[in-house]
Amino acid sequence: MAEREPAAERLKRHRSRAERATVAVEMDEARLAAAVTADEQTAHALSDLKASLKGAKQYVERLSAEVTVAQQMAKSARKERRVAEEALTGHRISAQKRASKLASAESAAGTEQPTEPLSTTARAPRRTAPRVATTKATSSKPAAARAAATRDAATRGVARKAAPRARRTISKQT
Repeated sequence: MAEREPAAERLKRHRSRAERATVAVEMDEARLAAAVTADEQTAHALSDLKASLKGAKQYVERLSAEVTVAQQMAKSARKERRVAEEALTGHRISAQKRASKLASAESAAGTEQPTEPLSTTARAPRRTAPRVATTKATSSKPAAARAAATRDAATRGVARKAAPRARRTISKQT
């Protein structure tokens, strides 16, 4: 028969194993609490970053739309400048031809006092504010419908305000 170990030693061995198991459970609980905290923090940080990314994408879309509008305005301004330069050149050439014809006609007529020469320099064009589109370039409504809706909305408020006064003045006059 195998020797039986005394009950005191067995109890001591069971107690040490139970203590080690309890310490292991406590360590695992602490580890789990730290992991839960870290998980919650990273999930919150991730949601914040996703929201920031969404806002940044919207900002980029707005900026790209503004860039597109600015490019269209710049293209239109370049075209207008080119057309204005061509028109100015044509008018200068025409004015010089007419001035030379006038001078030759005056010399042919033999007049004693020639008229003053015409100024061939163009005066500076007036500066005007650049046109800015007040409606979106892409709209579901046709241009005429948008204009009518704007006109109706603008006059509707005035008509409502003016109508009670008109009734009052008519009733006072009678």
